[in-house]
Amino acid sequence: AQQIRNFMHEIAATFLYKGAKLHEDDWQGAFRALTEYIQLSKQEKIILFFDEFPWMVTRRSQLMEMLEYFWNRHWSMDPRVKLIICGSSSGWILKNIVNNRGGLYNRVTHTIHVKPFDLSQTKQFFASRNIKLQDKDIADIYMVVGGIPHYLSKVKRGLSTAQIIDDLAFQENSFLLTEFDNLYATLFEGKDAHIDLVRIIARHRYG
Repeated sequence: AQQIRNFMHEIAATFLYKGAKLHEDDWQGAFRALTEYIQLSKQEKIILFFDEFPWMVTRRSQLMEMLEYFWNRHWSMDPRVKLIICGSSSGWILKNIVNNRGGLYNRVTHTIHVKPFDLSQTKQFFASRNIKLQDKDIADIYMVVGGIPHYLSKVKRGLSTAQIIDDLAFQENSFLLTEFDNLYATLFEGKDAHIDLVRIIARHRYG
């Protein structure tokens, strides 16, 4: 219900005026209202951007069914409309969007797979933030956090490699200290089983 209220607020702000209010009780009504405003709009391009979509699709929401219907029946016929669906749960996106067997089957135009930085890009990233490190230092940090931009953005300027790693992982309030639990809680509903599996694998480093 809260997601639908937020959605209607964005429709009102986008197509009407700031402070306008619209109300619908379900996704069918919300998408019907959106369709009407799209048809009335004179905009040259209309982008429908759903972020963290997997967490919006609850079991009884019918969001997926409504999206499939309105995309096939209305939005896909309007060349101005671009539908962008994002989600941090890549497995869910692959199963339900990219490899969808229902109303969204074979509807994906482009898939954007955001990859981690490589070493060269990591070096450029640090340079853009005025963090001056030797190549070996960059490689050491890369071996700890990989090329994930969000993690690399936590590196503080003016510290040695050892200090950076200590700050990221081994202090009482280190960013990475809680990241393991937070990440698994975000990605998986049954996180405990996944965590147990990773811990078992970690105890057998060589196969």
